[in-house]
Parts: sequence; C-alpha cells; structure tokens
Amino acid sequence: MKTYSSSITKAGNGYKVFYRYQTLEGDVKCSSKRGFKLKREAQEWQQNELPKLIQELRAERTPNENMTMKELIDDYIKDFKVSTRNSTAENKLHIINEKILPYFNKQKVYDIKPYDIKEWHNKIRTLRKPNGEAYATTYYYSINAQLKAIFNYAVMYFDLPSNPVSKTKPFGSKKAPKRRAYWTFEEYSKFSNAIQTNPVYYYAFQTLFWTGIRMGELMAIKRKDIDLENMTLDVEHSFSKAELENGDVKSVNAYRTIHLPQQLAEELKDYIDSLYNLKSDDLVFPVSKSGLHRVMTEGSESAGVKRITIHGLRHSHISLLLNCVSGVSVSAISDRAGHSTTDVTMIYSHAYDNSDELIAKQLDNMMKGGAVDVSKEHGQA
Repeated sequence: MKTYSSSITKAGNGYKVFYRYQTLEGDVKCSSKRGFKLKREAQEWQQNELPKLIQELRAERTPNENMTMKELIDDYIKDFKVSTRNSTAENKLHIINEKILPYFNKQKVYDIKPYDIKEWHNKIRTLRKPNGEAYATTYYYSINAQLKAIFNYAVMYFDLPSNPVSKTKPFGSKKAPKRRAYWTFEEYSKFSNAIQTNPVYYYAFQTLFWTGIRMGELMAIKRKDIDLENMTLDVEHSFSKAELENGDVKSVNAYRTIHLPQQLAEELKDYIDSLYNLKSDDLVFPVSKSGLHRVMTEGSESAGVKRITIHGLRHSHISLLLNCVSGVSVSAISDRAGHSTTDVTMIYSHAYDNSDELIAKQLDNMMKGGAVDVSKEHGQA
C-alpha cells in the first residue's frame, strides 16, 4: 500500500514538490521541497530522493532491519579484503576488532542513532595506550572514519536510510597538532655510534636513515634488490605482518629505484659479504618490528637523544634533504620518498633526470664528513 502522494507545482520563478505521507501511527502530514529552477529537476528529486525521505520520515525498515553490526562488518571485511593491500587491511582489522566490535557487536544496524555514536566517542576517549597515555586526536579521527566507512557500506548495499556517524560532531582531527619528531644529522650520528656493536640493526638503521624507505620496505629487501655495482636499491615489496610475507608496496609511486650514497653502498657490501651463503631471494635484514623498536629505544637512551618513532627516520631523511641538500627539486625528493604527490613541501619544481644520483652524491659527502653542496659538480645552479 502506497503511504504517500506528491505533486509538482509552480513556485515563484521555479517549482516545488508537494508531498503528503502517513506516519506509522496513522497520522497524515504534509510538506514540500522548494528551490528547483527547472521542472525536470523537481521531477528527478520526486522520483529519486522523495522515496528515501519518506522512508526515513516514516522510519520504515528494509528486509535488512534485523542485521547486527557483527553481520554487517563480516560482509564489509570480505569486500575490502579483495581490493585492499595487506598492511592496510591489517590496520583496518585492528581498529574494527579492538575499537568498534566490542562496543557495537550485537546491536542492530538500524537501531544505532547519532546519540549512540556520541556515547561511543566518549567511551573511546577513556581508552589508553599500554603506557597509560591517551591516544592522539589523529587516531580518534582514523577510528571514526573507519566506523563511518562501515555505515556508508550499509547505506550503499543494505538500504540503510542514512549514516548516523555523518550526523555527529567531528571526532578527532585529520592533521596532527604538532609536527612529527625527527632527528637532525647530528642526532642520528650519536644514535648510530651507540648501536654499532649490533651489526644487523646498525646497517638496518643506516639504510632507513640514508634512504628514507619505510620500515616494511626495509624488512622486505632481498639480496637481488641491491645493486652494489651501480649503487642502487630497488623498492618493490613491503613486509606484511598479516600475511607474514612480503606484499605490495604502499602505492604505485612507492615502486622505485633509489640511488645509494657511496659510503652506504660500501657499508652494505661489507655487511652482505659477512652473511654466510646469502642467496638472491634471501632477506638482507632478518629483523622484526619489535626488535627495531627495542634497539631504537635502547640506542636513543645510550646516545642521549630524544626517542623518535621508526617512521620518524623517514621524516628525518626528508628533512635532511630539504634542509641540507641543494640543487635538487622537491619533485625529485618526492620521487625518492615514494610519495604519491609532492606533499613534502611546495609544489612547483621539475625533477632533473639525474636528480636522484645527485642526492646520493651529496649524502655520500655528508656521511664522509665532506662538503654538502656538490650541485656545481653536476652543472646545476
């Protein structure tokens, strides 16, 4: 039985859609939607949007009204696993299992209102890290974005009238309130000197700092990826804890060949020569994430420098290039870092064909304690 009727009439210089509907209690209510300049626009709204509005006004439910959040999330997970890289899927699953399912697990999707989302926000604010610290506002934003994505999925595929997360106040912030901590060249030098007695991790950290690669990319480096003769490193994989294997890198731009400073190439040769019977497909750095974090903590304390994150070494490398290496463009630095856009600084430059080699040359001079600016050697102003 149809529960509403509508008609289109003139309204000033445009058109309006007048509609009448019956509530679930049997009451009849009337309203209208104005602001259409063309009759065609009014007809499109009448046909496509009015039924959704009436459904929401009457609180009618689709056949999916009894679906629980657990059932919705199970379907959502099956869908995103097909198209999402392993490390991203791993992060999503962690947020879902630790921050969303414990709260919404058995609740029916259609019963969750903006007030419930607000209460969930308050609950999340009370959670603490293992060390007792509160989570960053950017993490709140990520958690909220994940829940919003789940409800968007319900709107798209299970006829949920609207997304309750979209109707709440913003939760967290997309950008960090302060810049990520990083090391200067001097600070890193103190740290590297403090960990020299641990060869595997020393060379791992040397590679992280002097190339700016990601931790997962470091852990996926195989012997065949390092060309010592041409002093290059091919970045083609990233370690995924979810699959306990090497998966794809973060984005298309993350596939790249990085030129190594000569000093680093020589150090890596010494290190690789010390490894017994290392084959082409063998991993160069048999390290773990927990091991890297442990050495970072111990080395920082021993060196008397502030403790930064492993990813902070990537920021340290990029900051080093921006502040100490001249004669190369922002585009070249972005390419070296494997960024999808030149978001490291202002977007205005063009990368020379030999810019990455120039970066490696200047970094090599810095490692050896020589002059930093070698741009004139390459004929660049």
